[in-house]
Amino acid sequence: MTEETNTMIGDRAADKVVIITGAGSGLGKADAIRLAHEGARLMLTDINGDAVEEVADSCGARFLVQDVAVESSWPEVVEATVSAFGRLDALVNNAGIASVATIESTSTEQWRKTLAVHLDGTFFG
Repeated sequence: MTEETNTMIGDRAADKVVIITGAGSGLGKADAIRLAHEGARLMLTDINGDAVEEVADSCGARFLVQDVAVESSWPEVVEATVSAFGRLDALVNNAGIASVATIESTSTEQWRKTLAVHLDGTFFG
């Protein structure tokens, strides 16, 4: 990203409170770094506690370990965010998984877990 691009983007997320799921790697991590750079206050979640803690530490965010497919985890994340920051402005519901398998070798359990993360996790959020 060029300096000119950084200047144009600036602080458009300044003081916004944002939850980002799947923030331990990939797009969620990139979202966290970008939004922190733009001044957002972040609550990061991921099923991988070590990874999300590392990202949170690198961008001055808070974090929780969360499986987005577990409905009961959502009130805890929202309550922790509001408790820490006083409000919630946005959700980047980014968590996702991918099985590296053919349709013939994908088990019903793998299929249901993928649907739970992608569909249920989005709905619960």
